[in-house]
Amino acid sequence: LWITELIRKRTGASREGLAKKAFGHGPTARALVNTVRSVGHYGLTEPQKFVAPLMVVRNFTQACNFKCKHCYQNAEAKALPSELTLEEKLGVLETLERLDVSMLAFSGGEPLMGRDFWTVAKRAGEIGFHMSVATNGSLLTHENVQKLVDCGVGYVEISLDSVDPARHDDFRGGDGYWQAAVRGIDNALANGHIKVGVATTVTQLNIDELERIIEWS
Repeated sequence: LWITELIRKRTGASREGLAKKAFGHGPTARALVNTVRSVGHYGLTEPQKFVAPLMVVRNFTQACNFKCKHCYQNAEAKALPSELTLEEKLGVLETLERLDVSMLAFSGGEPLMGRDFWTVAKRAGEIGFHMSVATNGSLLTHENVQKLVDCGVGYVEISLDSVDPARHDDFRGGDGYWQAAVRGIDNALANGHIKVGVATTVTQLNIDELERIIEWS
């Protein structure tokens, strides 16, 4: 109760309005429950220790259609044979729900290439996670953007490492990748029902143009 009262005072919301907004919204409710459980278990700490993460970034697949120089997964064109079955993937969602995880971010490889991605994303939306997807943008057709919205994804983050197409393509490992990313950004923006972000991997190759990337964005 003291947590919700603190939030109410900081935001200026009424008790009735805050309760309706918080407990009528699945991700917010789970975050509050997780916080209360954590304080009960660890007490107040600085930073606060949690019994379960508030957010999980799920590297959904090793499969990717790009060959980025910085890739820490050494992603390939095909999924690994050892990747989880659909039943196991859905089981992960059940575990996260049981632990009161609030936010779920899909990453990769390229998550939209993952086996069963749409089935899992739909189920995650039904559970009520706050969902986001990190993507290279190449598969963000108008149809796929709408499918993300229909699954309940609220935010898509698209990789763009330069305002110079040639520089971006060299970093990402193929021709036409800059145009593909920008097309994905445009399609996501055109939908109007999903938040769109640009993610830049900062290296010595592009640190000189960070301001230009911000201005372009």
